Amino acid sequence: MDSYKITEALRRRLDIERLRPMQAKMMDTRSRAVMLAAPTGSGKTVAFGCYMLRRVGEPCGKVQAVVTVPSRELALQVSDVVRRMASGLKTTTVYGGHRVADELPTLTPCPDIIIATPGRLLDLLQRGALEIHDPATVVVDEFDKTLDLGFADEMQRLMRRIGRPGSLVLTSATPMDHAELPQWAQRPGCQTLDYSAPAEKSGHLDRVEVESPVRDKAETLADLLCAISDAGQRRTIVFVNHRESAERLHELLRRDGIESALYHGGLQQTDREAAVARLRGGSVPVLV
Repeated sequence: MDSYKITEALRRRLDIERLRPMQAKMMDTRSRAVMLAAPTGSGKTVAFGCYMLRRVGEPCGKVQAVVTVPSRELALQVSDVVRRMASGLKTTTVYGGHRVADELPTLTPCPDIIIATPGRLLDLLQRGALEIHDPATVVVDEFDKTLDLGFADEMQRLMRRIGRPGSLVLTSATPMDHAELPQWAQRPGCQTLDYSAPAEKSGHLDRVEVESPVRDKAETLADLLCAISDAGQRRTIVFVNHRESAERLHELLRRDGIESALYHGGLQQTDREAAVARLRGGSVPVLV
């Protein structure tokens, strides 16, 4: 797709009149391997979308581009942007959390662009429901999170199955050491575009460090949540590193009389959506 058609789609369908420097650089780069480092909210999806669409041709009955993402929520966000950018091309989104049978009709006719979580895409390929061979471009969005969430083996098997893409994009919040990349992600002459410098403080976010006087930080956290509630703040999100930590903290808060909703990857999608809805609706003050 030529750059004029992409920019016209951005203007008409996303109200983007002018590309940001990062997006313009991705549109124009000729490198066949790019590592793009940029924070959330910086326009990264439009940036890799421009790069990807420059390498996608007219519909030809085969998958030309693949975007993998580490979560259903991100798949839907990316899909919303890419669909509007990819005028005249079929974009399909697949992810876990619901029946494979529900997705099969979306694969006929064959999509030009597929956005997927690694596990679901690998499952579809193994079932023979979809074929991908040497696509023009593969984008691994939130590459660092993909590895952290345990998709390394699935990504290796996925890349082995689809063959060698014409070009590869890895995105992350911060630059990664090329030597530490898995073998399938290592490309000679990979270009790094680093836009990860922290943005200036907006004035709407304060960061406060709280030291725990006791060994079990959860007790301090419970006291902190009570103080936040007493100060009139109605909704709080608590992030932890592991599923087990989320469950333990959720139970501890319950014992302390603090209502909370639980959200992690081991729950059914309907349960995760219900947890967010409870926080948004005000029925619980805390989401763990």
